[in-house]
Amino acid sequence: MGYIMFKRLPFPWAYGLELLLAVPLFLSFYLLIAFVASTPAEEVRASGAVIPAHWEATLSNHGEYLRGFLPGAHPWLFGAVVDSFIGLGFMTWQLRLAQAQQQAAAAEHAWRHKVARIVTGLTWVLVGVTLFSFGLPYLVAA
Repeated sequence: MGYIMFKRLPFPWAYGLELLLAVPLFLSFYLLIAFVASTPAEEVRASGAVIPAHWEATLSNHGEYLRGFLPGAHPWLFGAVVDSFIGLGFMTWQLRLAQAQQQAAAAEHAWRHKVARIVTGLTWVLVGVTLFSFGLPYLVAA
């Protein structure tokens, strides 16, 4: 159903929508990791690490700790994060299918789709590096 809907988008809009999905997909991935890979704060404090008192869980990150969350303490939030990650990933996959179909149908203008794929690929890398290097660890640490 989504593939058919996205297939009808004009040329640049399918790629633009993919770019708009990049940030929430990375955010949902990061929050999913903050739930799944976190260690309860009591265990980390018992090992001698100093972490803020109001944290319930932590993530080890290159010798530092980031704030984590326990699925049992926030079951609705955990469910929403899982749903958003799966839903956004599915939408992105459907967009990629529609883009491939559009590229195959536009034989004489296929180069535009190739350039658009390069631009979206570089944007995915830029968004990922920016969020994981500068944004997300500091947002979660607060």
